[in-house]
Amino acid sequence: MNTTSGGLKVNSKDIQSVSQFTYLASLVTDDNRTNAETKTRFGKAAAAVNKLSKICNNRSFSIHLKMRLYNSIVVPIVLYGG
Repeated sequence: MNTTSGGLKVNSKDIQSVSQFTYLASLVTDDNRTNAETKTRFGKAAAAVNKLSKICNNRSFSIHLKMRLYNSIVVPIVLYGG
């Protein structure tokens, strides 16, 4: 591996430079800001909450079950980006 004239080459092939990419479910940006990552995680969590809305609005399920679902599905998405 070597660098030539500002670019990166591996096995004589140029490596493309990008401004952001996803690695292990986390958004990595060239400026190391977390705004986009935070928005992505909250968007994924909102989608999960939306999918759980039928269960949450159903009175036949206990609040205990609803909280367990929330803690096991939504919270990990926000914390770990899963």
